[in-house]
Amino acid sequence: MIKRLAKTRIEKIHFLLLIAVVLGLALRLYGIRWGLPNALHPEYSYHPDEVFHLIYARMLVDGTIIGKQFMYGGTFYYSILYAYYFVGDRFADLLGGANYFASTILFGRYVHTMLAILTILIVYQCGRAFFGKTVGGLAAVILAVMPGHILCAQRMRPDEIAAFLAALIILLSWRLVSTDQGTKLRLYVITGFILGVATALRFPLAIMIAAPVAAHAFVSGGKSGAEVLRSLLGWKLAAMLVAVFLGYAIASPHTFLYPDWFMQGMKIQWRYQSNPFMDAVDAGPGIYQYGWTMLHEAMGYPIYFLALGGIMLALVKRSRADIVILAAAVPYFILTTFTSWVVVRYTLPLLPLLAILAGRFAVYVAEEIPRHKIATYAVLAMALSVTVMADYAYLKMEAGEDVRDVASGWIQGNLPRGSSILTVRAYYEDYYFNPVVPPGYQAPVFFLTGNVDSTLLFRDFGFEYLVLNELIYKNMERLGERHPYERVRIFHESLANSHYKRIKEFKQPIEAMGIDFSSWFTSHDYVIANPEIRIYKYQG
Repeated sequence: MIKRLAKTRIEKIHFLLLIAVVLGLALRLYGIRWGLPNALHPEYSYHPDEVFHLIYARMLVDGTIIGKQFMYGGTFYYSILYAYYFVGDRFADLLGGANYFASTILFGRYVHTMLAILTILIVYQCGRAFFGKTVGGLAAVILAVMPGHILCAQRMRPDEIAAFLAALIILLSWRLVSTDQGTKLRLYVITGFILGVATALRFPLAIMIAAPVAAHAFVSGGKSGAEVLRSLLGWKLAAMLVAVFLGYAIASPHTFLYPDWFMQGMKIQWRYQSNPFMDAVDAGPGIYQYGWTMLHEAMGYPIYFLALGGIMLALVKRSRADIVILAAAVPYFILTTFTSWVVVRYTLPLLPLLAILAGRFAVYVAEEIPRHKIATYAVLAMALSVTVMADYAYLKMEAGEDVRDVASGWIQGNLPRGSSILTVRAYYEDYYFNPVVPPGYQAPVFFLTGNVDSTLLFRDFGFEYLVLNELIYKNMERLGERHPYERVRIFHESLANSHYKRIKEFKQPIEAMGIDFSSWFTSHDYVIANPEIRIYKYQG
């Protein structure tokens, strides 16, 4: 009888893991081709980073060094991108992209999807090792349906790789606690090497060294604070730090070959993080924006509250597993709250850790209140179902015709040939958020940059049509006179007093089964795939 029950329990865990993998794969592959280069825009995808990053990667391999290759703290990501370029170019026919850019980007997205599945499996292993097989299975399912984790698998950016490495660091940290003494030195070296590689990918991941350090403190045998501090000076941690340096040097040798360019890259990143990010202006302190807005958009509302319960439980229990997880999660979270850019993608390294804590909280509640065990799991199933429905709503939008392509088709079908259609760009390389003006039309561009005064634009020029995208006007309208850039305030006032009247809007719906999930997906990362387009007509 006992053997039969144990076998049934194991089968249930395997079934949970199978659900996590199949569901995770299905959600990440659906809509994965969104915004790829096509006949309308052959030289870029609709994500503003993908093609530029590929170009930087090719330049790096060709020996042309620029500061932006070091923006993330190392050049490891650009080495990975060149591998994507190499494979994508050779398997272009199999991948089916419109050109080599499309094939390379698509291959990179497929690789990130595979890494996402590996992360789900690592989270299962972490949950299983920390709190038991049921927690591992639930944590894997929870991560599989998190919107932010799905989103980043479909963008050729380093964020999905960062989440994979963060989960791997946590697993290795726990192994330091649970493995026999004879094999620990090797684990210290492996953990340090992975930390070095992670640092070369995204510099902020260096802060996750707190997890193996916490694990080391547990195994040091120190009973007082002074003894624990003395253990930090031991040779095993020293070996790990050497391995960190070695991992970084192997993953980013260019840092040591071109230190001046490395510093230039750090200055570029500092400039990004010191300038105001419009979505974050007047939206509350960083701890609120990340602790609530970005995390609930990354996880979905139901999972957010599960994870919050898991954090509270970890703070109360403070077991070794809790402390190892929190040692990585808390410093990284604090670091994000000081960034000026407030985006979902910065939360990616936290998501595997929060999935474990969310799964642990659900199992704890079910076991502590056995009379309501079925009700607990029913609520959990409902929470996951609602999250999957929201995922499906967003992915259905991605898999459909892109809003920019819809607007381009409408222009071609409804505006007189030869008309002058003015588009506005927020920076010089901003091709991504406006529709492509079809051939046969005049297509002037206005750059809303520098010290430009748009008063003359509306006073002296009578372009027949004006096109604006959501990333131009959203914060312009939200902030009004509080907008930090004078040129934008002038543009907003000039447009309001001009003879342009809005005649058409385009925005793809994010809904499933009649439920509108738009409020789940307001972050910059989500809007990139679905910016509202407005078309104005000159009435003067």
